[in-house]
Amino acid sequence: MSSIINQLPIQETLEPSTIEEIQASILNAREQETAIYPLGGQTSLDYGMPAKQSGTGLSMAKLNQLVDFPARDMTVTVQAGMTMDQLKTILAAENQELPIDVPCSDQAQIGGVIATGWNGPRRLGMGTIRDYVIGIEAVSGLGKVFHGGGRVVKNVAGFDFCKLLTGSLGTLGIITQVTLKVRPKSTDQKMIVLADNRPEKIEEVLESLASSEVTPSAVELLQGPQIASMECLNLLSINDQQSVLAVLLSGTSTEVDWMESTLSAELSQLQAQQVSSLDQQQSDLLWERLVEFPANQANENVSPLVLKASLRSSQVVSFCELVRQLDHNADIVSHALNGIVHIRMSEIPGIGIANLLSSHLLPAVSSSGGNVCVISNPGNQECTHQLTWGGLGVPYDLMNDVKQQFDPDNVLNPGRFVYR
Repeated sequence: MSSIINQLPIQETLEPSTIEEIQASILNAREQETAIYPLGGQTSLDYGMPAKQSGTGLSMAKLNQLVDFPARDMTVTVQAGMTMDQLKTILAAENQELPIDVPCSDQAQIGGVIATGWNGPRRLGMGTIRDYVIGIEAVSGLGKVFHGGGRVVKNVAGFDFCKLLTGSLGTLGIITQVTLKVRPKSTDQKMIVLADNRPEKIEEVLESLASSEVTPSAVELLQGPQIASMECLNLLSINDQQSVLAVLLSGTSTEVDWMESTLSAELSQLQAQQVSSLDQQQSDLLWERLVEFPANQANENVSPLVLKASLRSSQVVSFCELVRQLDHNADIVSHALNGIVHIRMSEIPGIGIANLLSSHLLPAVSSSGGNVCVISNPGNQECTHQLTWGGLGVPYDLMNDVKQQFDPDNVLNPGRFVYR
């Protein structure tokens, strides 16, 4: 993820403060046959296909206001330009939270998080961003304002625009306002970690966690030299050939104490090695590193190539071992029980990115419906639709039909998503 705006062929950047100004910009772009590039916090500009058509950047920074916060209803309505940190502060005042963890949260805006479909480590216990969007307002490529959902958790507002726009990369509409359901903030949490160099033992522990009465908020599988060098894991005395499992327990103090005791007994019975409970400082530092891992800003000295695999959770350990065989210096952070694996390659592979995916990684997951896509490739090496979005069986005809309904002139983020 990069914040360098010159990755886009933008001739000028506008900062509308009203929906009417957004509509006018889109209508002008249609008339001039140019492109509109929606800009949030600019933390994911290298996600998706590289933009080629020159156009106008449309910054959402001024549309950042709180619209409504009926705290007792556990919902909040905000403009799309509000940053995740701003939203976090507002919710914390009522002991509430949106449990979506994103890199660069001081810059990332809620509209961009929804448009990219970003989800963090707590997706295991807390769900994904699409689970929390219950109302949405956007402007289509026709310059028309449309709405979906509402301001109550239970609504039957017809076609689900909320889910349609989540992950659409700003190609169907510019999100201007959202209503989110929120959760009570956990009063206590504990991070349990263990290290082992035996893949079969890690797999055994994951299988046990999947069927345990303990309900973790996150289960992260960590591997690689950058992981081994984390100061917060010094107490484990790990090396870069070992795997680390980090288990986040959240809830009330009573719930967390019970889960910690139960999990410790289960791990002891499994004869897991190097099991430790992190103190608050260590836990906070590890959590920050996990959340920031996919962002290139986290370490300027690492490879810019970041991949994301989606596969069955039962395949995660063997897939990670395959990655380490191909690049033994790669760093891996996996939402292990969700089957999501983030990989930062140590270097651009000598065999080529396309060959790496098509000959090695995709065959390992595609037979069970999995996929591998590119999260970050700033150099745009070998950049094609197949390379960027992987082997996913995309229903192009259907998606193109949807695109035609919302943006027939291909004004919004042209060429950046899966459309042919």
